[in-house]
Amino acid sequence: YIDGVLVTGVDAGSPADDAGLGYSDLIYYIDNVPVETPGDICDILRSRKAGDTINLLITRTYSDGSFEDLTGNVTLR
Repeated sequence: YIDGVLVTGVDAGSPADDAGLGYSDLIYYIDNVPVETPGDICDILRSRKAGDTINLLITRTYSDGSFEDLTGNVTLR
């Protein structure tokens, strides 16, 4: 069991979409800060400004049941 926030949708053209974040990805760290709830993500994003880049640590699960940990950067708008 891994704490984190499950992505249930990504708006086309959003910074998350541009960074490759996808449905069913599990976000569990932003800038080395653990996230367990959508509120945690909101708190982190509120402390940043447009143009800032955040680093995500996610787990991506594939249709065959396999998974991998990935890191990625998202530049906020």
